Amino acid sequence: MGSQLIFNRNISYLKETQPEFAESVSTAIPDDVEILISRTGDPTARVNGTLLHSMFDPYKEARRFVDGNPVSPGSIVLLYGFGLGYHALEIARRIGHSGKLIIVELNSAILRTALDVADFEELFSVTNCELIFPRHADDIKRDLEKLQDVCDNGGCTVLVHQPSFKCISPEYKQAGMMFETTLIQNRTAGLFRKHYVSNFEKNIDTVLSYPGISDVKDFFTGCPAILIGAGPSLDDSIPLLRKYSDRAILMAVDSAFPILMRRGVRPDFVVSVDPQPVTLKHFEGCERAGVPLIVTPVSCSQVLEIYKGPFLIFMQKNHSFTSVMEPYLGSKGFSYAGGSVSCIAFDILSQWGCSPVIFIGMDYAYPSGKAYSSLSFESLQLFAQTNRFFTAESAHRRRIDTDKPVYVQSYSDKPVRSSVTLCEYRKNIENLVAMNRPNMTTYNISNCGAFIKNVRFLPAQEIDAILNLPVGKSFCVSASTVDASLKRALIGLCG
Repeated sequence: MGSQLIFNRNISYLKETQPEFAESVSTAIPDDVEILISRTGDPTARVNGTLLHSMFDPYKEARRFVDGNPVSPGSIVLLYGFGLGYHALEIARRIGHSGKLIIVELNSAILRTALDVADFEELFSVTNCELIFPRHADDIKRDLEKLQDVCDNGGCTVLVHQPSFKCISPEYKQAGMMFETTLIQNRTAGLFRKHYVSNFEKNIDTVLSYPGISDVKDFFTGCPAILIGAGPSLDDSIPLLRKYSDRAILMAVDSAFPILMRRGVRPDFVVSVDPQPVTLKHFEGCERAGVPLIVTPVSCSQVLEIYKGPFLIFMQKNHSFTSVMEPYLGSKGFSYAGGSVSCIAFDILSQWGCSPVIFIGMDYAYPSGKAYSSLSFESLQLFAQTNRFFTAESAHRRRIDTDKPVYVQSYSDKPVRSSVTLCEYRKNIENLVAMNRPNMTTYNISNCGAFIKNVRFLPAQEIDAILNLPVGKSFCVSASTVDASLKRALIGLCG
């Protein structure tokens, strides 16, 4: 059947079943799509340089994709990436009429091309299938938020067709990040569920008695901020932090907190989200620092037990465990960022209206052959392994060698070693930076780490011009009485 016939048949069918989608479809394939023919004679396509399916056998590739995932009759599957439909149809056939397939595809060019190739009627008839397609970003956001209920309550399998995900349209980057967050949380929910339940039950009094990040919203509008990670370059930046600590809001990730305190730098806020007990190591010796600690309801409860406060609470939007509590705790404020704690810290600063934001210790690489700042808990662990024959440098090198090497551009234009994981973290922060432009300006103090798109290197001689005035930091965080009825309702939700 020719492509025009397939297109007409699909449009005719979709006008009856998905009229909103059918009406939005262009009549012509966009110029940025190149149609190719595989060795089996089946079409594939390249979108802005990304090949969507195999040039050898797209159907075989689709079967392999599904084989590696828990897909069986009756499964509920949330899939990002329609591609040309090969893997979507394979999933639909396997889950059958008793299953449900929800497909998210946020590139209209891909969907338009698929209309010339895929049999939408078969896809929608063999299983209960729903398509989320490009339209207003707010509508997409609402759709993805609703999908969290499916993930939490239906034993949903979340899959990503990576070639399609790489081609997500720029205007839907935030929606894509929400999907990525859902994927990460879905995969880790089973692993961390015991931590989540235990932490929440122990944290509930703190969560209810302290204010949220929303109480600080716009309090620091226009104030410069410094976001502090625990990367190797932090060691060289401590003098700058001492010099400018009164001219910017200092926001630190938890792994950087003890480093700063040992070097005589007191941050204004610390963010901690990890539910695991190992997080406690970042707070030993800092229990009475008095720095407001920004946490979620399921952050490590041991930290909240030993730390004397004060606290600020926030919810991670669509979190696999706490999403059911959003109607009760949503007033605390949300972070929509996924990935590392530094992404969440950056998202909070953006909500508070801070600008510019200066990165320190945010390397996303291994400059000078180091994996961490020298005073971090991780570095101290490595140091404990050293002896006269095995130096600290050797310990860092061994740690770095556990990751598959990836070389990326640094600010000095020299390649610097990184890893796949660090590159993913960097991609997340780049997406957040892009979303906050032009309202927020971002800089990086270090030029030895990985280059971060849209984050300009800031030489030391230019800092005075940007951080030129003291910043008011008189925001007060205090606890209130716990609402007993609300506490009972929330504990009932996590049972």
